[in-house]
Amino acid sequence: MHWRGFRLTVFGASFLVAATVITGAHFAWRTGAVQRPLESALLQVPGVESVEVRGKRGTQIITVTLGPVPDLAATYQSVVATIEDSLPRDDYRLEVLDRRDPVLDEIYHRLHFSLMEAAQRGTFSAMADTVARETDRAGLDLARVSVDHHRIYLQLHLGEAYRYDVVPRLNTDAGAQGGWFSRTRGGGP
Repeated sequence: MHWRGFRLTVFGASFLVAATVITGAHFAWRTGAVQRPLESALLQVPGVESVEVRGKRGTQIITVTLGPVPDLAATYQSVVATIEDSLPRDDYRLEVLDRRDPVLDEIYHRLHFSLMEAAQRGTFSAMADTVARETDRAGLDLARVSVDHHRIYLQLHLGEAYRYDVVPRLNTDAGAQGGWFSRTRGGGP
């Protein structure tokens, strides 16, 4: 078929080949120049056991499995700083995997209202009192709640199990941005 002297089938085939080459080159560049170096850098952060970076429509989903760490806030901040050396803030979503169990899930359930209220209203002293009371009653090996300008960090340890929760502070600019904060979920050995 011709249109103004051009063969449309040749034009169409050329367009498809060019689009395929460009897409492949972009994928290779993204994998070699961004994902692998980012994974390597994250594995250097103390406490990080494994990393998976996968793309999803422009947003990189970064899954970091943490081992037992003495200070979740410091580890999380190091992970975020490492990621933001490679990616803009709005180009990723961070997921943190831990090794939670039903006992820690139940303790978290008793704490989450206090955490959410503190994230919204800034009632950090009341939150700290609730966390101390509930975790002392449960006899945990380690319980720590920390706050910075952007997030609340809760870590609970009991035996071989540990649970990490990172809650954005909703009354800050960073908390209002949403998508780049962690969504913790359980992971197993």
